[in-house]
Amino acid sequence: MIALPHECFFIILNNLRTNYNSLFSCLLVNRKWCRFIIPILWSEPTNYFDDKRLIRIYLLSLNYEEKTLLIPFNILFPNYPKPLFDYTSYTKTVGFRLKNGIKNWLRYEGCKLDKSCDSNIIYDYYYRRDENELVNAIKCSLIGMFLRTSKKLKHLSFNRTICNKIMLKNLYRNSNITSIDFYVYKFDSVAIDLLVEILYQCTALDSLDLSYNQLDSIKWNAIVEAFSKNFTLTSLDISNNRLGSEGIESLAMALSMNINLISLNIGSNKIGSKGIEALTYALYKNTTLTSLSLSFNELDFKSGKTLAEALCINTTLTFLDVCGNKVGFEGVKALAIALCKNVSLTSLNLSRNEIDDEGGKALAEAFYKNNALTSLDLSCNLLEFEGGKALVEALYKNATLNSLNLRNNMLSSKDQNKLKKIVNTTQISIVW
Repeated sequence: MIALPHECFFIILNNLRTNYNSLFSCLLVNRKWCRFIIPILWSEPTNYFDDKRLIRIYLLSLNYEEKTLLIPFNILFPNYPKPLFDYTSYTKTVGFRLKNGIKNWLRYEGCKLDKSCDSNIIYDYYYRRDENELVNAIKCSLIGMFLRTSKKLKHLSFNRTICNKIMLKNLYRNSNITSIDFYVYKFDSVAIDLLVEILYQCTALDSLDLSYNQLDSIKWNAIVEAFSKNFTLTSLDISNNRLGSEGIESLAMALSMNINLISLNIGSNKIGSKGIEALTYALYKNTTLTSLSLSFNELDFKSGKTLAEALCINTTLTFLDVCGNKVGFEGVKALAIALCKNVSLTSLNLSRNEIDDEGGKALAEAFYKNNALTSLDLSCNLLEFEGGKALVEALYKNATLNSLNLRNNMLSSKDQNKLKKIVNTTQISIVW
């Protein structure tokens, strides 16, 4: 009997990575299987960070320097032999849920109060006192430990309040981190300096999420220079901030010179028509961006026309999200004309844009000429039977579109049934 190569064993067992019961059963088969399964089980522990037992094991991996930072808090460190395996070396991602596990561990094991006290009283003592300082200090030491011990760590989520010199030193030394989520409720000068340093020092970083940070144009302008000089970042999410048109103007200037960014999400930033003008100018020059989200940005029909002009020239964008704006008939008419010329866009989201039957008919006309678009979302608009009928009938002549979302329009049940009879003769998937 021919023995399976180790690679085959790993592939087979890795297919069970979401089936923990089966993996734990296989763990006990023999030593070789155990060596394969342990890295799989401990590679993505994010969903189990709530478990205090996990935190206990991680605390055992702290070195002297990382423990020293926690001495002032008078916590009760676990007193067990070190684990048989170096579990933290397999970790690929560390997320925000680590905080929940730390709280649970403090509640049941980490407090040096009278153990005859109720666990809720013990926890309240720490929670009411300096919960943020205590929990963040532990989280900071643990993240520093992950950065020091894991050779496979790729994704990291953290905020300014958990940063200290040890953690940052390990972060800058770690050449494996490719993705960072950075969240600061109140973005101050310290957070800006830290983020700028990360952009300069983390040379392997290719994905950065800065969403929900209350970044305004002034704060963003202090960061954008570092962004323009970063040559590794391919994905940037700065959605749900306060950049406005001024912040987008500085971003657009950097984008026109950037040759690496592939995906950009600037949704919910109130960029308006002035901001879209600056951005479309960058789209004329940029030749790498393939995905752009402009959702909920107070774009009107003029913005729709400006965006359409860019689509007539840009040949790299494949995904465009304009959800939650008000481009209306005039804007969608201009976009429809652009779709007749554009040869690269494959996915377009125009949901929640007050598009009526006339807008639907304009898009239907584009279907007869466009042979690139494969997915179109028109949900939550004002389409009635005539607009829906024009779109569905156009599908007969279009050989590429395979997904159309018409959910939550003004189509009655009777209208939908009529359209479904037409759709039955096409291969397209329509969501009603």
